[in-house]
Amino acid sequence: MKKQWNGNQKNMACGAATCLTAAMLFYYSRTRIKVNRFITGFGTDARTVPAAVYAFMFFLGICLILTAAGRERRGFENTKEYKWIPKENLKSMGIVIFSIVVYALLVREVGFFVMSAILMMFLFCYTKVNVRMAAAITVFVEIALYLIFVVVLKVPITMDVLLI
Repeated sequence: MKKQWNGNQKNMACGAATCLTAAMLFYYSRTRIKVNRFITGFGTDARTVPAAVYAFMFFLGICLILTAAGRERRGFENTKEYKWIPKENLKSMGIVIFSIVVYALLVREVGFFVMSAILMMFLFCYTKVNVRMAAAITVFVEIALYLIFVVVLKVPITMDVLLI
C-alpha cells in the first residue's frame, strides 16, 4: 500500500525544491552573467538584481520548510482537498509557457524590442483583448521601455532586427 503525503510533507518538498532551484539560479547568475570589468563598486553590475531575487526565493523556500515542519510537529493536518487544474486551463498555460520559451530563445537573434512587442501582441490577442487596445498598450510599453532603459539608464540593449 502506497503511503500518501500529507499537506505538510508536500509543502516541505516544495520548499526544498524551491531552495534547490534558487541556489542553482543564484550560482548561475553569479558565474555566467558577463560583467563589464570597468564597472566597480557594490551593486553596480548586471548580476545584482537576479542574485537578490534568487536569494529572496531561497529565503522563502526556507520559510516554507520551517512553517510546514512546525505544523507537522504540532500535529496540524491540512484536510483541504485540492483539485487538479482543468484540462482547458492546462492547454492555455502550456501555450503561454511555450510562447515565453520561444521569446527567450529568439530575443538575442531578433532583438529585445521586436520580440517583446511580438510576445505582448500574441498574449493580448490570445487572451481576446481588443486588437486596437492591444496595439496601443504594446506601443506605449515599448516606448516606455526604450525611454527607461536606453535613454535614462543607458543600458546597452541590442537593436538587431533580422526580420527586415
